[in-house]
Amino acid sequence: MSNQKDETRKREECQQDTCCPFCYVMRTVKESEFCSHLYNAQIELLQAFKSLIDTRISSLEKKKSSTSGKKKATKIEVE
Repeated sequence: MSNQKDETRKREECQQDTCCPFCYVMRTVKESEFCSHLYNAQIELLQAFKSLIDTRISSLEKKKSSTSGKKKATKIEVE
C-alpha cells in the first residue's frame, strides 16, 4: 500500500512543473500518436526498399532468361 501511495505522489509531482525534462518528453510521446506514426513510417520505408529489391530481381531474371537462350557454344576447327 505504501508503495502505491508513493508512486501516486511521485506521478502527481511529475505532472507538475517539477518533473525532469526526460520524463516529460517520454510521457508526452506515450500520450501522443508519435509512436504510431513512427511505426507506420518504418513499415512504409521497408515497403519502399522491398519494391526496389523486387524490381531489381525481376529485371535480373528477365536479363538472365533473355541471354541464356542466345549464347550457345559453337565448335571451331583450328588448322
